[in-house]
Amino acid sequence: YLSFADDDTRRDVTVGNYSIDAAGNDIAVPYGALNLGKWRCNWKAGPRTATLKTDVNWPMLRYSDVLLMYAEAENYLNNGPTEAAKAAYEQVRLRAFAGDASRIGITPSTYDTFFKAIVKERAFELATEGWRRTDLIRWNLLAETLAETKANTEKLAMREVPYNEVKTYRAYKEAISTSWKDPLVGLTYIDFDHQPTETEMSELVVRYGGTWNWVNMFTTPNIAGETNSGIAGQSKILGYKENNNTLPAWITELYRGFIKNQAELYTLSTTAIIDVNPGLTGQQHPAY
Repeated sequence: YLSFADDDTRRDVTVGNYSIDAAGNDIAVPYGALNLGKWRCNWKAGPRTATLKTDVNWPMLRYSDVLLMYAEAENYLNNGPTEAAKAAYEQVRLRAFAGDASRIGITPSTYDTFFKAIVKERAFELATEGWRRTDLIRWNLLAETLAETKANTEKLAMREVPYNEVKTYRAYKEAISTSWKDPLVGLTYIDFDHQPTETEMSELVVRYGGTWNWVNMFTTPNIAGETNSGIAGQSKILGYKENNNTLPAWITELYRGFIKNQAELYTLSTTAIIDVNPGLTGQQHPAY
C-alpha cells in the first residue's frame, strides 16, 4: 500500500483500505489488516454469505501483462529498451495515472534501470493476480526480495527511513455497503501525527459531512485504552513502540525457513504432506 504513489489509481483497487462490519458499515483498518482489494466481497454479485463464490472474472491474460512482457523481452534482446519497449511500458503507466503523462515519471533508458522498472511495474500492475512469485523466481530475485520485504516491514514498524514520516493515526469517513456490486474503491481519509481531538473530528464532519471515526494504523483495536471505534478485530500489532518496544513476532518470523535454491518451487507442509510421505523433506534438493 505504501509502495504505490498516492495518485496511482491502482493502489486502492489493489489494496482494500477498509473492512465491512456486520452492519454493512465500511470502516478503515490498520496496516496490519489491509487485504486484497481486487477480490473484495462487496464487488461481487450474490448474498454476503457466499463469500467464497464470486462473479469477478479471474484474469487469465491481461493486455497490460502482454505489454510488460513485450517491453521486458525487447529490453533483454537489445541490451536496452527500444522505443517500442518504452511505448509499451508507458502505456501501462499512463493507464495507472489516468492518462496524465506528467505523472508517470521519466522512462529509464539503460538495460539495468529499465529492467528494474519492469520488475516494479509488474508488482504494481499485477499484484494479487498470482504472478509475483513466479516472476521473482525466473528473475532469480525471490530470496533477495523476501529479505528486502522483511527489512522494510521492520523499518515501517520502527518508523525508520523511508517510513519515518508515515502518520500513526487516520481519520476516515464511514461508508455503507448497501448492496452488492458496490462501487466504493477506497474510504476518504486524512492522516494525523496525533490522535484526532473531538474538535478536529467535529470539524471534519462540518467540512465533509457524514460520520467520521479514527484508527491507530500501527496497532490492534482496544489496545492501551484506545477505542478505535468500529474496527473489525482482524488486525495485527505492527508498531514497535505499540508492542512494548519489541518487533512483533509475526514480523520477525516472516519467511522463516526459506533457503535460497531449495524452496523456490514449493515448501512442503510438515503436517499435511511430509507426515504421510516420510521420504520427503521440507525443502527441495539444492538446484532442483
